[in-house]
Amino acid sequence: MTSGHPSATDEIDLVELAQALWGQRLLIALCTVLFTLLALGYSYTVTPTYTSQARIAPSSINSFGKLAGSLNFRSPTQGESAIADGVRLANDAFNVLIENLNSHIVRRDFDENYPAYHQVVFEVNRGKQKVGPVSLNATGTEPELSKAFIDAYLAYATATTAVQLNEFLNGMGVAEEVEVSALYRLEQSATVPSVPVKPKRTLIIALGFVLGGMVGVFIGLIRSMLTNRISRNV
Repeated sequence: MTSGHPSATDEIDLVELAQALWGQRLLIALCTVLFTLLALGYSYTVTPTYTSQARIAPSSINSFGKLAGSLNFRSPTQGESAIADGVRLANDAFNVLIENLNSHIVRRDFDENYPAYHQVVFEVNRGKQKVGPVSLNATGTEPELSKAFIDAYLAYATATTAVQLNEFLNGMGVAEEVEVSALYRLEQSATVPSVPVKPKRTLIIALGFVLGGMVGVFIGLIRSMLTNRISRNV
């Protein structure tokens, strides 16, 4: 019948393991330092990247009052219907802008006109709801370039969207036009980032330290086992 207490053999094994690791402490320390230095060197060879962020939202409905009237959306008996139509117009125009910001064609045309921004990575982050604020993120190797890209690309996509919407309205015979300023509301301006998003030097160095310790322990145990086997065969 066995008990839950550790046996003498288990205690001896743990003691021997501790002694073996202690005997290889210099090797373990050397591996830890070596991998930490390698991680440190790697973290400084990686080109840092910076992300600038802006936040936009649908414009206010007062920008679409005249257009709603021109489209005959307003109901003569229900004021709430006119407000709802204004909200819908603001959201629809905003959605067209977001589609253009995500469009590969619009980005390609933008890069052809502004080749300096070609290497900037851009993404639109939108929540689960189709209506609401949207984050614009631009990542590049220069902090000023990331910020400048958001300003330039947002202006380019907005102008493109306004042209598309107004051509559509003209095709419907509507004289009222959508102003560029009515397509979105700027909730957070893009700023020049001061801290790179990559590389995360602290994390890389910590991983190098841990990996070096693990490799050192593994090599130390193997070396200790080989030493013990040789001594027994002698």
